[in-house]
Amino acid sequence: MRSFRSASTPRGRTGRLPPSRGDFYALGGRGAGVPLRATISAFGPILLSKVLGLNQVQESSLGLMFYYADGAGRPLLDLSDLIELLKYLVSGEGKSQSRCIEN
Repeated sequence: MRSFRSASTPRGRTGRLPPSRGDFYALGGRGAGVPLRATISAFGPILLSKVLGLNQVQESSLGLMFYYADGAGRPLLDLSDLIELLKYLVSGEGKSQSRCIEN
């Protein structure tokens, strides 16, 4: 007795169809795919660094920024929040706060 899969697919075929348009996600509603909205915090530093194409030093710095934001209770909802956090950490007031990250 032949299984349903072997009866319905020609020899040499796996029975898997190529991905359809709905199988892909598009961040921010751009591109062909299902629009997906996610916060920067949900992405996390590792995935965000891969998306941005950062090197190891930049990835490490981004990880420290996420660590500080989590400890300070500052949510990172979008890129503007991440930019504002970076501006704060390099400012005079933020430099004294960023020293606590090292310890």
